[in-house]
Amino acid sequence: MNDLRRACLISFSEDNDAPQWQSIGDPVMGGRSEGRVATNAGQGCFSGTVRPDNGGGFASAKGQWPKMMRSIAILALAFPAIGLAEAAPEFHLCSPYVKKSEVGEQSDLGWPVFVKLTEVGTTSLAAFTEANTGKEIRIVVGRREFSRATAWVPVPSGNLHGMFNSREVAAGWQRTLATELPASPCGARN
Repeated sequence: MNDLRRACLISFSEDNDAPQWQSIGDPVMGGRSEGRVATNAGQGCFSGTVRPDNGGGFASAKGQWPKMMRSIAILALAFPAIGLAEAAPEFHLCSPYVKKSEVGEQSDLGWPVFVKLTEVGTTSLAAFTEANTGKEIRIVVGRREFSRATAWVPVPSGNLHGMFNSREVAAGWQRTLATELPASPCGARN
């Protein structure tokens, strides 16, 4: 006998508990795709532009709820299998892997920080993204997340970028990438 359970995971209401939506595109692969969510009368509508040039090719959005932890605890009790989700594979940036970083011009999506990897970093990222095609991956420095995206295709260019909500945060990341990177760990970590 199947026990089918249903739950509303996303509310598009106009109240203060409604999620704040953030666009997630293909910056980890050097792409320039865009996406956004608009809400109206309890309906959510995603729209976007996918630009497959420059190694990209997807657009999406995520919501952040102020009371999300309470909801996660309730979902974990109602749906125990959710707690068994696989962690996203991680690619660690380190001083031997980063050749150059710079803050770009502000766009509708925020402030970008562009990263050019060294030859060894580029080779490692290409192998990592090839092995994790179709999976969500994280680009990290130490224990901090620089970027998160789904690797739809391998990334052989050695170009990455992260998007940040303020110039100050982007400049902080650029400083970290230019002068404060650890020597290890480097590359793939699952």
